[in-house]
Amino acid sequence: MARLFCFNPDSEMAIANGGRFYTPPANIIRMAKDLGYLPAYFSDKGDAVLVQQKPDEEFIRERETIFGLNPELVLQKMYAGLGDRTAEPWGWSPRTDQFLQAGYWKEEYKGLYSRLTACQCLRELCNRLPFIRKDIVPEVCRSLDEIAVCVQGGEYVVKAPWSSSGKGQLGIGREGITVKAGEWLKGILHRQNYVMVEKRLERVCDFAMEFYADGEGTINYAGLSFFYTGNGGEYQGNYIGTQSRIEAKLTAYIGWEQLCSIKKELSEILPSVLSRYKGFLGVDMMIYKDEQGEYLVQPCVEINLRYTMGVLALFISERYVAENSEGIFKISFYPGEGEAFQKNLGYRHISPLKYEENKIVAGYINLNPVDNSTKFLAELFIRKRNGSELGFVQIHVDGFGSYS
Repeated sequence: MARLFCFNPDSEMAIANGGRFYTPPANIIRMAKDLGYLPAYFSDKGDAVLVQQKPDEEFIRERETIFGLNPELVLQKMYAGLGDRTAEPWGWSPRTDQFLQAGYWKEEYKGLYSRLTACQCLRELCNRLPFIRKDIVPEVCRSLDEIAVCVQGGEYVVKAPWSSSGKGQLGIGREGITVKAGEWLKGILHRQNYVMVEKRLERVCDFAMEFYADGEGTINYAGLSFFYTGNGGEYQGNYIGTQSRIEAKLTAYIGWEQLCSIKKELSEILPSVLSRYKGFLGVDMMIYKDEQGEYLVQPCVEINLRYTMGVLALFISERYVAENSEGIFKISFYPGEGEAFQKNLGYRHISPLKYEENKIVAGYINLNPVDNSTKFLAELFIRKRNGSELGFVQIHVDGFGSYS
């Protein structure tokens, strides 16, 4: 059956709010408008994408020539129901369900999207896998006093139960809870009733295992994604390349057997926890270094019950990029009027796209339409590998950076 895709980056915030008529912050509304075309890269013949504004003809022709994409583009203001299509939003929420008239959302689903779900899975992984340290399991705190006791004498990260992409987090150092931190914590406790407190880890790199749930108790592994984060844990971009190169990067720190064991156990744990969920999901993970300098893995930092940038990176890598090429996919925000437009023109001039046999070999291309009003730009930078040597692109302000 044909699908109707919809990019709604507010899904976690809308779930936390709970209202079907929730209004997202202005920057999220802008992101949804600018990046509305992104789900098209998942589409097949007959599918449609809901957009707020139709791209110009040149952009549409370029998508068909380079990516083989030609989905029907449906304007949101003209939307009159799903018809014979199935709804495929970026993420479900009461707000999205109301707009799409899908009849999918149930109030009891809200708990699945909380960080408690990830905590439950992590605890079970600790029980099954001896190489997972039990001291990384978060504590649930429901008052400021409980948090104060939990964070004594160490460095911790406090997380809101419902948030996304590195948002809703607060670091607490050895000095304890400051006045400013206390106000933030009181606000989260008031709105969401509890917080998750976890030990701060010395991050080495971030990755995820992507899965697909059929809604009937079966969850299939889709692949690995490797992503980049800032100092505050905020998402910055994804590596584009083959699975073998991602595996090689990760096994430089931890054993291949550990990766396989985590994948196997998660494939058994997730169906029982997420039996009602249907769609893609990503389990974020982290390789970290302990006090003795040993590399370890945190196998369930959080679970994103939605399409993720990691899933998109996986599709781009497999569908559209040549096997001997690699690169970076990133979302950049350009606040100035016309700034994204000029940046896009500059990248296209400096790094013109090269593709062979319907695969991108090298160069730059924007994945969303760009005009003078655009603020959010989805950027894809690709280059050929350095001979037979394993190259792994590190994210950099110019999109390319260096091999390591």
